[in-house]
Amino acid sequence: MKPVSPIVKGCEDHEIRIAENQDEYETLPALPVDHGQRILTRWSLTWRERLTLLFKGNVYLHVWTFGRPIQPLYMEVDELRQQLDELKRSGTRPQARPTMQLAANGRTCRTCRHATRISYFYKCGLAQDKWTGSRNTDIRLKDPACAKYEER
Repeated sequence: MKPVSPIVKGCEDHEIRIAENQDEYETLPALPVDHGQRILTRWSLTWRERLTLLFKGNVYLHVWTFGRPIQPLYMEVDELRQQLDELKRSGTRPQARPTMQLAANGRTCRTCRHATRISYFYKCGLAQDKWTGSRNTDIRLKDPACAKYEER
């Protein structure tokens, strides 16, 4: 089993790399979600692992706690697809945002000083390096503000 990046297509710029400079560990790409309260990782199984899982039906999760209390964990197979579908239905475009972490204050992009009008469309000034001529990098003023929100 190997960690895979991108974790969510279109969110590559928001990924972090855990243990990147620690030779004793493999670098783990992770995507912070839910205001940074959890991280999401994606794993790819070899064909042999897939067949073993098919016939035996068990996955073992090893967690190094180093003697500390364990944090809550869970694994899923298909639920992420439902979350991504909800995100797509809402119209929020991850590639248009400087971070996927949302502001804890419940604000929207409408009152953020970084919301920049370009012709008839709005883009986030903090994500200017990602701007394209397509709507994929547009923001909607009703979108939830990100953690880099600043009042106008």
